[in-house]
Amino acid sequence: MSTGLFQPLFILPLVATVSVFAHTTSLGQTNNQHRQADTTAYAVVQVPPEFPGGPDAMFQFIQSTSLYPISLTKGSLMVVRLLVEKDGSISNVQITHADVANELIVEAKRIINRMPKWKPGSQDGQLLRAYTSVPIRFLKAK
Repeated sequence: MSTGLFQPLFILPLVATVSVFAHTTSLGQTNNQHRQADTTAYAVVQVPPEFPGGPDAMFQFIQSTSLYPISLTKGSLMVVRLLVEKDGSISNVQITHADVANELIVEAKRIINRMPKWKPGSQDGQLLRAYTSVPIRFLKAK
């Protein structure tokens, strides 16, 4: 009779293991489905992404980080488009308008990639992945 008591004890852990594995697989599929639905990026949102401290802080950051002279009103204009993720990180950096030498395009991308996390954009209180543009004006070397 003692063998009959031990037999269910060996079967239960196997059932529990199979059950946990199936549950883990199910959760993984849900996470993948959530990731797929999370790839939408918006061009226009109620509250656009914002550099921490606002536009003045962003200009100061760009000026202090750049290896080239930068101005608000003079020099060649470059517009950098970037995607601000839900966590505030930056991705998909693109130059949308540039009338400058290639080395300044490389410099603009370097500056953008060194930026701290932004405040992400939102719609109806929900954080979203949203595009924004950053204008940069490099001064010509004298």
